[in-house]
Parts: sequence; C-alpha cells; structure tokens
Amino acid sequence: MAAVDRAIRVSAAINEAASAEGAQVAVRHVCLACAAAMRASAVVLYLIGDLGLCEPLCVVGPPVNTSRSCR
Repeated sequence: MAAVDRAIRVSAAINEAASAEGAQVAVRHVCLACAAAMRASAVVLYLIGDLGLCEPLCVVGPPVNTSRSCR
C-alpha cells in the first residue's frame, strides 16, 4: 500500500508542477516532482541505448558528473 500511496503522491506532484507553469507534463516536471517527493537533492534521468551507452535526458539539482558510466 505504501508504494501505491507514493505513486499517487508523485503523480499528483508531477501534474501540479506542470499545471503551475501552465504547461503539459514534461520530463523536467517528472524529475522535479520525484526530487520533491523523495526528498532527493538531485534527480537524473538517463536514456540507455542498445549498446549500453547512456545519455542524461534531464538533471534537476546541483551539478552532476554525467561522464560516469551508468553501470
């Protein structure tokens, strides 16, 4: 049940972040909401390709060293 409650809270926070800007939900809103809901200092969303190479799609929070491997 805690996981379901957390998912509902995060989903609502994502929608609120986008709504506050008058925008449609974007990856940045997801990262912002997750950082707030999880009380994280930073959130990074990576895209990992077929070859295992990763590319940061969105970074929220202090600067992050994105040159490190995702694995």
